[in-house]
Order: sequence, then C-alpha cells, then structure tokens
Amino acid sequence: FLDHVVNRYSYVIERISWPMGIKLIIETHVGSLATSPGLAWNIVHPFSPNRIGVIFDLPNFAIEGGVTPRLAVSVLGPYIDCCHVGGARRVDKGKRDPFDSRQIDRTFCAMTESDAHAPTYLKAIADADLNPPLIIEDYEGDLSGTERLRRCVKYLRQVLGEAAA
Repeated sequence: FLDHVVNRYSYVIERISWPMGIKLIIETHVGSLATSPGLAWNIVHPFSPNRIGVIFDLPNFAIEGGVTPRLAVSVLGPYIDCCHVGGARRVDKGKRDPFDSRQIDRTFCAMTESDAHAPTYLKAIADADLNPPLIIEDYEGDLSGTERLRRCVKYLRQVLGEAAA
C-alpha cells in the first residue's frame, strides 16, 4: 500500500504540482496516511524537501501517543514547513469493548493541558536549527478568540524564549 501512495504522490508532484510551481504539503494528522512523523517520512523521503513538505502537528501527536519530540524532529527535519501548536488529550471513554479492553477517545484542549508537551517539541525544533512558522490551534472553548490568541501568544513567547536559551 505504501508503494502505491508514494507512486501517486510522485505522479502528482512530477506531473501536476511541480510544473505549476506548487509545493505539496501533507499534515501529520489522525486518521490520515501520515498519522506520525515516521509515516510522514515514509511518504516524503523519496522527494526533495523543495517539492513536498510536512505540517508538524503537535495536537495530533498527543492523540497518536508515544511520539518522541527530538526523534520526530530529526526524522522530518528539512521537510517541516510549519508547526501546528495546540492541545489534545487522550481520554478514557468509560466503556469497554467486547474483549474487556478500555476504549479511548480524544478531546482537544488548551495547549497548556495537552498530552504533547509543546515546550519539549519547540525546543527540539529550535535545537535542530529549524524555524517553521507556528500556527496556533487553541481549542479552549470558554474564551473569546481574542483572549485565546492573547493567552497563546504570551505562552509561546515564554516557551520560545526558553527554547532559544
């Protein structure tokens, strides 16, 4: 299946996007072909980072679980074109499946409440000498958009100041 996916990307890049001056971007996202940095790398590594890039999505790493920040950054390095910074958590549904295994769901939340520790990821990005644009994805519902943005910018300034130190 992976070979088929890479062949389709190759077709799109070589025949459609690159001749039009368009760089493809894939997102590491739950439920997609690239749910993790490793899966994204398997898709993008045959191509130049000038032709395809990755949206490095921290909230989705929280949902996928077990993503090691420094390793994730080192795997995708030059392919990271932007970084979604936000929060998500895995939560127990309070239900069991027919095999008596607990069922997990996900919920989006403030980046300060995320299972993916944004400061660690942003430090790994800074340590790798990458400077992708950060796109704020804040899911805290009780604040206005302006208040969420103000709070996130303040938090990110603190975190980025530490990451640069």
